[in-house]
Amino acid sequence: MSDWCEKEIAIAEVDTLLSNGYEVEVESPDGWVQVDGFVNKGMWDEYVLQIDDMKQIRCNENHLFQTSLGWYSALELCGKEVNILTKSGYKLGRVKRTLEKIPIVDISVNHPNHRYYTEDVSSH
Repeated sequence: MSDWCEKEIAIAEVDTLLSNGYEVEVESPDGWVQVDGFVNKGMWDEYVLQIDDMKQIRCNENHLFQTSLGWYSALELCGKEVNILTKSGYKLGRVKRTLEKIPIVDISVNHPNHRYYTEDVSSH
C-alpha cells in the first residue's frame, strides 16, 4: 500500500519528486492528472498574468492560458483584457511584459487535454 499526500509545492520541486520515483499529480479542469515530464527551459523574458484577487502568474511568452475564446499564449494576450478560465469560472485578466528575465520550468501531463491549474488558472 502506498502513501498518498496532497500538498502544494513549487513547480521546481516536481523534478526532484519525479527523479526520486514519486508519482506526481496536479489538479486540472479534468480532475487530478499525472505529471509525466519536467523541462528546464532556461532564461526567458518575463510575462505576468494578473487577475484581480488572485496571485500573479509569472511565465514566458509561450505559456498558454485557456480563455473564453480558446487557448492563447502570454505573448498573444499581452496588453489585452481577456476572460481567463479559473477554478471558479472565467475572470477578467491582463498580461503584461516586464523587462526582466526569469528562469522557466514546465511540466507535461498525461491527459489528452494537456492542461492543469497554475495558481488556480487553466494553463497548458
